[in-house]
Amino acid sequence: MYLNLSLFSTFIFLTTSVMAEDKKPDAPVKDLMPLFQQVLAEIQANYVEETNKEKLMEAAISGMLSSLDPHCSYINPKDMLEVRESAKGELIGIGMEFIQENGIIKVIAPVEDAPAAVAGLKSGDYIFKINGEAVLGMTTDETVKKLRGGPVGSEVTVSIYRPGKDPFELKIKRDVIKIKTVKYRLENEIGYIRISSFMSEKTTDMVKEAIDSFKKTLGKKLQGIVVDLRNNPGGQIEQAVGLCNMFLDNAEVFSTRGRGAFKDVEHYMTDAGQHVDPKLPVVVLINGGSASASEIAAGALQDHKRAIIMGTKSFGKASLQILKPVMGDRGIKYTIGRYYTPLGRSIQAQGIDPDIIVDYMKFEKISDEGSFREKDYKGALKADAGLNEILSEKDKKTADKKNLTPKALDQSPEHQDYPLVRALELIKSLSIYSQTLVLPKAPQEKVFSGTDMTKMISDGGKTTNKAEPIVADVEWKKYITPFTTDGQKPTLTVVLQSLGMKGEIAKKAILETSKNIVLAFSPYSPGLKDLCKQARDKEHEILISLFLEPNSYPQEDPGPKTLLTRQKDSENLDRLNWALSQGEFYVGVLNSNGGAFSGKEHSMTFLGNALKARKTPYIDGTPTDASKKVFRNTGLEYSIIDEQVNEIASSEDIENSFKNAIALSKKNGSSIIVVPPTPAIFKKLIDLEANLKNEGIDLAPISNILLNKKG
Repeated sequence: MYLNLSLFSTFIFLTTSVMAEDKKPDAPVKDLMPLFQQVLAEIQANYVEETNKEKLMEAAISGMLSSLDPHCSYINPKDMLEVRESAKGELIGIGMEFIQENGIIKVIAPVEDAPAAVAGLKSGDYIFKINGEAVLGMTTDETVKKLRGGPVGSEVTVSIYRPGKDPFELKIKRDVIKIKTVKYRLENEIGYIRISSFMSEKTTDMVKEAIDSFKKTLGKKLQGIVVDLRNNPGGQIEQAVGLCNMFLDNAEVFSTRGRGAFKDVEHYMTDAGQHVDPKLPVVVLINGGSASASEIAAGALQDHKRAIIMGTKSFGKASLQILKPVMGDRGIKYTIGRYYTPLGRSIQAQGIDPDIIVDYMKFEKISDEGSFREKDYKGALKADAGLNEILSEKDKKTADKKNLTPKALDQSPEHQDYPLVRALELIKSLSIYSQTLVLPKAPQEKVFSGTDMTKMISDGGKTTNKAEPIVADVEWKKYITPFTTDGQKPTLTVVLQSLGMKGEIAKKAILETSKNIVLAFSPYSPGLKDLCKQARDKEHEILISLFLEPNSYPQEDPGPKTLLTRQKDSENLDRLNWALSQGEFYVGVLNSNGGAFSGKEHSMTFLGNALKARKTPYIDGTPTDASKKVFRNTGLEYSIIDEQVNEIASSEDIENSFKNAIALSKKNGSSIIVVPPTPAIFKKLIDLEANLKNEGIDLAPISNILLNKKG
């Protein structure tokens, strides 16, 4: 058995995944088996032509699996052999990856150097006919057989629609698809590794071979590595982890969550000891054809800040399939779970957003020969002839050197691989920067282990002479937003949560909302400390979202750093320490969905003491008798959320939630509403402060409630 994360196991399975919902059957399975047997007997006895019982049974199994999601399929003995052959590195076909979209075939990517690519098939093409027969209405198996059915050298004609062009036909000769998944070369002093897929069992070995070659040739002169995952449809999960092994040391690559036999959260880790100097710059290229296992690798390197991801948004496949042999020579391929990046991101139907967006460009040469220059001044000094001769001789010698210009750069601009050019330039810039810039060493901040923290709070939070753990400044009152009121007017506090995972949304919240709107950031956010600084520069108060075990765990898992009731206190303290170390300038922590954890008095006693040791206020979105008791006993600044809006709330629901919060403000003097950063919410927030004033209510930061003990 092996796990497979390709778009398809034999270059022709579908991609986009929708997990099947758990539904109760209308009748017990034992009551339906007689129905199946009766239908089978009826067909065998009276169908107009004689039938084959084995084929009927296989068709029934295939139909059952294909009804679940596009990734599930039954694999007959013949196809099972091809699957195994493809894992070894070759198969017969035309060589392309695709999905079915609206009943027709959409090409994700042709395999490099395979017949489809040679014939001119491109990513984004649509195939609407095969050998003159319409694809619409065909099953996946039928499509597969028509594309691949035939000996080496036979032709298949496909009718193509390419956006922006008239439909046309391509004739493609079937051939043995030799899957050489890795190509590499040196671009001057930069290593370039192209990984076309993770289908081959030897992919990781070939990547290691490439890196060893770079080291042997250049040694310490190696400036960096570009890993090209564009149009890489995925493949075997072990190979994606193997790639990350080259660059990460004992780090999480991704985690999975499923059900049944796969209900336990599984964390996939790299080995200890990466193969590449951790200081060596790495750029990973992705695009819309990068899917599945290639997205796992890119996401892991991005989350661990080990590589800069460059290109365009990836495909967005985050479901996990298993290929399980059955009855010896057959197999079933089905979805067993979803996968998440190390920071808990699910990129299903979302894709990986590159750190730097670079697409293909169209170049046009603009001459500046007519521009006015120094030589055009009347009486301008002439050039030094002796120096000219020296420079001319130097240029001649330089031009004679071999491999001076990288292959990506030695073409005319309109034929350049623009994303690769930019990646090479970035590596060069990073290399120069690291060699010339000497940064002063920052003072070392003590990192407290879970054991240290347990000892510190084991006395129930009583004042001791022991050092208290700190993250940045613990004096949260330094980071409050100045706010005054006449003391008579009620106030409403709005917390905009779930910020940071998408940088553009976080920046919109920072720049376009009132300073009295409180911003709550996820600790998983890339570049969180920088976002916190930007928010404080605009005088927003900041909360760090704390992920506690929800009632629906493990079906709903907020991520690998979630505090769990079943874990030891020391382990939860390590997770808390990590979460709060990611940000700075915050006035407290926010929990908006941790009912299972909040309901346990032991768990909340632990959390209350830990936060008291840090002098960090707690905003409680899942208040229970346990949480209220613990936090009021600690004397720590504490408040309860009055109203929450979820991400799928309609405009009417949003309006009703705000009306409820306003009513509570008028009744109690203050209230807190927590909202997600959706377009409808942003629209609501534009005029909120002015509208509240019309109702005699002030929009207030969270410190107004914490300082006045109105929680």
